[in-house]
Amino acid sequence: MDALSYLIEAFLHLEVDFLNASRFPVRDARAMSFKHKFGNLVQSVVMSLLFFRWVRDSQSGMWVFRRSILQDMKLESDGMAFSEEIKIEALLNARVRFGEISIQYSSRLGETKLNPWRDGIQNLLFC
Repeated sequence: MDALSYLIEAFLHLEVDFLNASRFPVRDARAMSFKHKFGNLVQSVVMSLLFFRWVRDSQSGMWVFRRSILQDMKLESDGMAFSEEIKIEALLNARVRFGEISIQYSSRLGETKLNPWRDGIQNLLFC
């Protein structure tokens, strides 16, 4: 089963409105550097403390949600903070059932567009 099918199957089975795909625990040691793991942990802990809900991977860009929840969201970001913003909006809405599952994460092909320090600080300030 490919990753997308797995995510949709879990989304339907768990009966949630928003499902975040967590890359943790990272099973492939080459898939993410220690610096990125640490930065993600810091971001996820801050987000979890601020919004009273443990989120293992606040920076994951892979998620599935019901279209109906968009009408209550006030989304403004168009950069790296968008992934965090949509999760925050889902968490703030008491009617949205939020879930998270672990996915297989492997080394990325091609160049990354991430600037860890700039993007990390911007995401922290966004919270």
